[in-house]
Amino acid sequence: MSPPIAYHVSTISSKAVNRFSGILHPGEDDGVGNLLGQMLKIFRSEGRFRKEQICWIAKLILNLLAGRAPLEDENILSEVSEVSPAVLYISMHYDEQITVEQMAALCSRSVTSFRRCFEKATGKPPFEYLYEVRVKAAINLLKRTDMSVSEIAGRVGYSTLSSFSRHFLRLTGRTPSVMRKE
Repeated sequence: MSPPIAYHVSTISSKAVNRFSGILHPGEDDGVGNLLGQMLKIFRSEGRFRKEQICWIAKLILNLLAGRAPLEDENILSEVSEVSPAVLYISMHYDEQITVEQMAALCSRSVTSFRRCFEKATGKPPFEYLYEVRVKAAINLLKRTDMSVSEIAGRVGYSTLSSFSRHFLRLTGRTPSVMRKE
């Protein structure tokens, strides 16, 4: 039960998002629309190399958009592209134990370099991002199922209920039980 891709796109830092505002216009046929269509088709398929294909199409789209984006911060596009394997991995494996070393290896970076690049691209450290993905998945389960809070905690990757509750409260301002009642 991965959060929708739109969530991950929305977590890119405001600098990166602002870079691309106003550069996609309806009716333009520059290939971006076609690439997005191909990406969605692959996303819905059961292909063997689906993840790799989606990553490559995303990189092509970023490169096309970069040609039209103002160059306020030349490095942000590169950093977003470089951490995208970790962001995709988190979206598909948030319910598992993930280490920063694993994420850094996915991006072919040292741990220190990865942390710096990830925070610059997303606006938050890797584990904070992971916790947000887990909590959003938990909110979805709280709203759509009658699973117990402890079941949900386990389902979204927490080994202890106390860690889950602490992160949930810090990120939402409410406990999981209170959110369920609402």
